[in-house]
Amino acid sequence: MYCAGDALAVPTGTCAAGWYCSGGAYSDKPTTYVNSTSALSCPIYSLNETGGVCDPGYYCPAGTDKPLTCTLGQYCETSGLDTPTGLCTAGYFCNGTASIPNPAQCDMGYYCPEGTTVQEACAPGTYSDRLGNVNISDCLPCTAGQYCQQYGLPTPTGDCHAGYYCPEGQESPQPTTYGCSPGHFCEIGSHNETGCPSGYYQPHWKQSTCDICPAGSYCKAFGDYEVLDAANVTTSGNYTNRYRSYRGVSVPTPCPGGSYCPEGTKEEKEFLCPAGTYSNKTSLNNYTQCTPCDPGYYCSGEGTVDLSTKVV
Repeated sequence: MYCAGDALAVPTGTCAAGWYCSGGAYSDKPTTYVNSTSALSCPIYSLNETGGVCDPGYYCPAGTDKPLTCTLGQYCETSGLDTPTGLCTAGYFCNGTASIPNPAQCDMGYYCPEGTTVQEACAPGTYSDRLGNVNISDCLPCTAGQYCQQYGLPTPTGDCHAGYYCPEGQESPQPTTYGCSPGHFCEIGSHNETGCPSGYYQPHWKQSTCDICPAGSYCKAFGDYEVLDAANVTTSGNYTNRYRSYRGVSVPTPCPGGSYCPEGTKEEKEFLCPAGTYSNKTSLNNYTQCTPCDPGYYCSGEGTVDLSTKVV
């Protein structure tokens, strides 16, 4: 309020829009009043603050007794405003007293729609390493092989744990639906499970290595391939530079008749009983277990299973 004359019973009216009247105002648009006599003979008394015009970053509706900080998500561009100028620009955040529409870019890990009152955090499973994001679609799915555990992350939290694999968008280092399955192994930071190579197997879930195929059996992976892309090559661990497979072995296969399978055998007929011997038994692990050809028969080639050729 303000009081424009002497001997008033009630205030004259409300302070003008865009101005504030803090007390003792005699105008609807008050200015600082200096109560003094001659500067040469008497001291200047304290300034009598009765109000003033609203500064940029603030606004003053009619009848205001003190400036109001500009509303969150909005900006107040000029002096003498009775309402904010407008909404903060998308990708920027106005946290009060803003005098321009783009005072500060939205932080990494957050996004700011036009006029947002708070920075919106990217959800777990996502992150953003860029400033000035506008909407939730600017939050990126967590990088494959890594996880993003908290809200508002500028980078992924860390690598997926050994025994698990993390397709993009994971929020846990051990996703319950992505435990490494039998026949496969998952090293730290895996984005997919890798099949055990031929000659190895893995019977258990959530493992980071493979076991060597036991003697007396062979382990032939399904779909071995030799040309590896960078995502499938490992530079550490027990399988450096080894060929990978699309689907590995979880249960070794017994060595067939006519063959023997030492530890680490890949193929069913990788090691054949030598000429002059035979075997109709399975699960042999050494050539010495092959039976010498019986009297009256001959075993001319490798891998003979039974005695069908008799000496004439």
